Amino acid sequence: MTRPAGAFSVAAVSLAVTSLLLLLPAGGQSRQGAAGPAGGAPAAPAPLDSAPPAVALDLEVKPDVPSGYPGRVGRFETPLRQDLTLLRLTRLGGGRYALSFARGGEAPALAEVDLRPFIARVPRLAQGEPALVRLALIQRELNRNQVRYAVPGKPDSLFLANNCLKRGLWEIGLDRRDEKGQLTYFHGWFTFPEGEYARLFEEINGTPFAAHAATLTGYPVLDGIPVPLAALRSIAAESRIPSIATHADEPVDRFSEQARKAKLVLSAVARTYGDWSARDRQPVTTAKFNEPGFYDPADPVRFDLAWLASPAEATWRRVKSAKFADPFTEVEIRFANGYRLLLADDRLAGLAARSGKPADDGDALRLTFGIETPDIYAAAEERAREFAAERPSYLLLLDGKGNNVDNHHAGLDRVYLWREAGDAGRLHLYLVSYERILLAAHYSLPWQSP
Repeated sequence: MTRPAGAFSVAAVSLAVTSLLLLLPAGGQSRQGAAGPAGGAPAAPAPLDSAPPAVALDLEVKPDVPSGYPGRVGRFETPLRQDLTLLRLTRLGGGRYALSFARGGEAPALAEVDLRPFIARVPRLAQGEPALVRLALIQRELNRNQVRYAVPGKPDSLFLANNCLKRGLWEIGLDRRDEKGQLTYFHGWFTFPEGEYARLFEEINGTPFAAHAATLTGYPVLDGIPVPLAALRSIAAESRIPSIATHADEPVDRFSEQARKAKLVLSAVARTYGDWSARDRQPVTTAKFNEPGFYDPADPVRFDLAWLASPAEATWRRVKSAKFADPFTEVEIRFANGYRLLLADDRLAGLAARSGKPADDGDALRLTFGIETPDIYAAAEERAREFAAERPSYLLLLDGKGNNVDNHHAGLDRVYLWREAGDAGRLHLYLVSYERILLAAHYSLPWQSP
């Protein structure tokens, strides 16, 4: 993806380098974490409190344009603030930082922010298997990770995001709440220093960052990576479902994110789910998410979604991993073109039955591609719980040979699931497009008890 000219200043680079020099001990030797076993299985994380607590990182911020970049979604106040151009992160130890703006007018500050959940982490399910480690880290780094923090004593909130374009490209924003919800009054981008990222990565994962740095720099090739399913889980029981309802004639649903992003659809708008996968309507075209982080209709992306019209069969499974005490549920959907969509989560078996469709995606089980990939948006408390307790979860798209298919090339971003009440009951799946711009397909299949 191409960075717009002038996205970051020379001063930003200079300050980032200055900040990195502060991180080096006497003699210029860079600090290294403990090396883990080959294949990426991490040792126990080193105590982050051992890091010098007094280091402050001053990072240049590139504010959004006053009117908001073209294609901006959501509610924002114009003109957006332009004065907050220097962010200060001060180490407190334990992966925690004090956050404030060191240049500009009065602005909210946070006494303590834990940045460890923003750093790519080797998930438990992937440990010890290099191909799984690689795939998991790429998806964890290159899916958006945004956290919202309440500002004490004010109706404001502050959000940080490690965005999906490349490692180190982060965002910060300030919102206030009114009668309609969140209203953004400041938004900007900054570069999170590689040295600080590497320090956190090594101490969280117990493995050298240098071994994974190239993989995590930008969008690497995801197509063709062999996915050793036997190393991921073993099958305890399975039940084949010979037919899948495609809901092709139903009107396309929209949750709040799709409603906000409707203007980003550049091809003919679909009336039914079947329209999105109709061969005579390919490719489906949307605005592209470009650096540093805006939707650009002048640089569109195109996807052939015809394969979504032909799910051939489904399988329910109870699967196990030696890395977790309890079995969990996996669902696989095979398509006529050979693609295999596999999803699993230990919350799936316990989905509460609903009498009607979810009102928004917050009422569904949301899965993002990868292995134990964190949710894309979360409040600080939710992110802390997510970081503290791992659970078996994955969403994979494979070809007929068992190799990974890059879900971005296939036009997908996530899957939302909900369970329909009734005597028979059904599991419903919404396949969510690139950048969550639209719901591309709706399938359902009979519910199976775990």
